Amino acid sequence: MSASVGRRDPFLGAVLDGKYEVVAAIARGGMGRVYRAVQRPLGREVALKVLDLDQLDAKAKGSDFSRRFFLEAAACAKLHHPNTVVVYDYGQATEDVFYIAMELLDGRTLDHVLQAEAPLDPVRVKHIALQICGSIAEAHERGMIHRDLKPSNVMLNVRGADPDFVKVLDFGLVKQADDVGLTQSGALLGTPRYIAPEQIGSSDVGPESDVYSLGACLYHCLTGRPPFESESKFVLLASHMNVEPPAIHEVYSESPTSPELAAVIMRCLRKDPAMRYRSMGELVDALLATPEPSSAGRSSLPTSSSPGISSGISSGISSPGISRPGTSKAPSALERSGVQRSSPDVLATSVQRPGVSLAQAPTMAASSTPSLVDDPKRAVPVALVAVLLGALVVIGGWWLLRGPATPEMRATPIVSTPVSPTPVAPTTSASPTTTPPTTTPTTATNDPVRLVVEPPGARVRRADVDLGDAPLTLPIPSGESWTLRVAADGYEPRDVTVLAGQGEVRLSLERERSVGRRPRPVATEPEPTTPTPVVAPPPVEPPPAPPVMREPSVRTDNRDPWAR
Repeated sequence: MSASVGRRDPFLGAVLDGKYEVVAAIARGGMGRVYRAVQRPLGREVALKVLDLDQLDAKAKGSDFSRRFFLEAAACAKLHHPNTVVVYDYGQATEDVFYIAMELLDGRTLDHVLQAEAPLDPVRVKHIALQICGSIAEAHERGMIHRDLKPSNVMLNVRGADPDFVKVLDFGLVKQADDVGLTQSGALLGTPRYIAPEQIGSSDVGPESDVYSLGACLYHCLTGRPPFESESKFVLLASHMNVEPPAIHEVYSESPTSPELAAVIMRCLRKDPAMRYRSMGELVDALLATPEPSSAGRSSLPTSSSPGISSGISSGISSPGISRPGTSKAPSALERSGVQRSSPDVLATSVQRPGVSLAQAPTMAASSTPSLVDDPKRAVPVALVAVLLGALVVIGGWWLLRGPATPEMRATPIVSTPVSPTPVAPTTSASPTTTPPTTTPTTATNDPVRLVVEPPGARVRRADVDLGDAPLTLPIPSGESWTLRVAADGYEPRDVTVLAGQGEVRLSLERERSVGRRPRPVATEPEPTTPTPVVAPPPVEPPPAPPVMREPSVRTDNRDPWAR
C-alpha cells in the first residue's frame, strides 16, 4: 500500500530545494500537504508544508501569489511566542511548489482530543484557552489575523509536567489585516463550524474575529459540540450570522462550568464584534477572573495593561489604538489589531528566490558598550566623557527649546533627495577616487525609498497595513507608487505618495490643533522693532469758497448811472 501511495504522491522520497528529504505524509489540506522530512545536512526532522499551485484556482497563480507567500511566511517566521509553532525556513522548490519548514510536533490536535474525550473539564479548557490567547495576541501585535482558529489547528503536546502544552498551527498563510474574507481563488477563508459572522460577509475583520472563533472552539470543549451543527455548509454560515447559540448549560445540563466562565464564552460568540472582547488581552483578564484555577505561566499571557509582547516577559496587545467598550466609537480593524509600536518587519523582509525579489530594509544591530569600570584597559578619560555628556545636554536642550515647526517649515513641500555620491574637489593628478561614478541602468525589480519624518518615530501605514516607525526603508517595486499615511501622537496625520527610485523622502508633520478652536499662530521669536514717531499730518486748507454772484440793484429812474 505504501508503494502505491509513493507512486501517486510525487513528493514522497524527493528532496525539495536540495535540502529537505520527504520521508512520509502527515496530513493533507485544501492548499497542500504536510510531510515528515529530514533537513540536510543537519539531520533535523521537520514538518514540511508543501503548497502546490496546481491544486489552486488559476487566479491564485503568478507573481502576486509568490510575493504574498514570501511576505507572509517571513512575518510568521518572526513569531516567537512559546505557544506558536516555530517556522524554521520557507522557500520555492519549483515554479509552482512552495514550502514552509516547521518544528515537528508529536502531540495530538485538539480536534482528536475532542473526538475521544469531549466534553472536557473546565479547568483544562481554561488552561488551553489562556495559552491560545497568548499565541494569537502576538500575531495581533504584528497586525496579523489568524482567521482560521479551529480545534485541528491547536496541537496539545507534553512539555515537562504539562500534558496540554499548546502549539497554535497554520500561521503559514494568514491574511494581513487589510485583506478581505475571501481568498484570491474565491475560497472562503475559515472553517464553517467556527467562522465569525463578519468573515462570511467579507466586512471589516479584526482581532474580534479570532475572539469569536476561539469562543466557538471553547464552547465545543465545554459542551462536546460546536455552537451550530449541520451537514450543510450554508446552514452553518446562516446560523453564525442570524441564530444565537444555546447556553452552555442548556446543551450540557451537568456541566461543571461556572456561570462566570460560561458568560465569558457566550460573550465571545456575540454577533456584533463591538460586543465581544476587543483583544486577547481583555479576554485573558476575563478568563483569569473566573473561579476555575489556572496554571498557565504568566510569562506567556497577554495583559491589557502591558504595551507589547515578548517571550518570557509579561506581554500584551493593548495600546492607544485599541478602544474600550463605551469609551469611543468602534475603531477600524487595523486600530483594533493593536499595531502601534511594532517594528517594520513584515514588508522589510529580504527574499531571494527565482522570480521573486524583495527589498531588504537595513537592520539595526544593537551594539553593546563595554564596561568602563570592570575593564581598566578600556577606561575613557574623564574629560572626554564630560565633553560627550555636555554635547548631549546641549543637543537635548536645543531640541526641547526649538519649539514647534514654523509656518515656513510646514509649507515646505516634500522634496525627493536622490542618493548621489559625495562631490570630490578636482585635483591636478588623475586619481581613481576623483573620477565621478558613472550611472548604469539597474535590473532590480525593487527601488527602495528611504522615508524620514519629523518628528522621528512617526507611524507609517499603507492602506491598513502597518509599515513601522519612521525612519524606514520602503521596498517599492520599480515603476510603482505607494500612498502612505504618516501619523504621530500630537501631530496631524498626513498622506503622501512616494515613487519608486526617489532615494530619500523627507517630510514634516504639523502639530495637532485643538478641536473647536481656531488655530493659533506658531509662536516665533519676535523681531526687535523700533518705535515709529508719530507725525502730525499737515493741515488741510479748505477749498476756496466760490464767488458770490450778486444781482444788480434795481433803479427807479431812467437816469444814466454813470453820469455824475
